[in-house]
Amino acid sequence: MAHRETRADRGDGLGVALALIGVMTGSGWFTLIAAFALGIATCVQLIQVVGLVPQIATVETAPSLSAGLFAVGYLLGFVIPLAGGLLVDGMGNPGLVLVPALVLAALGILAAHASKNMVSSLRGAE
Repeated sequence: MAHRETRADRGDGLGVALALIGVMTGSGWFTLIAAFALGIATCVQLIQVVGLVPQIATVETAPSLSAGLFAVGYLLGFVIPLAGGLLVDGMGNPGLVLVPALVLAALGILAAHASKNMVSSLRGAE
């Protein structure tokens, strides 16, 4: 079963980027709503990552692909907040704390638009 790329695959990165911008630039209730939207968007991304593995991998390659995806995810979950903290400490501006996450979201959007076909050689010649 081949994975068909949908607008949701590409649009979720845009949702994260817009919510981050809302959190960074908003105030009051708008920031709270943007933070809620950011939480929903990241939950959708987690669901997509978990559901992606069976769509693009065979039974033999699924465990290693899943482990790799989660390893990269947890590594980014450590490095991105650390980079934000270092940026704040170095520049002295607390508003810059979410810039690394925004850059990562922009890179994710670019990667999603650059990918033509989500099915890779992991699937084999089925």
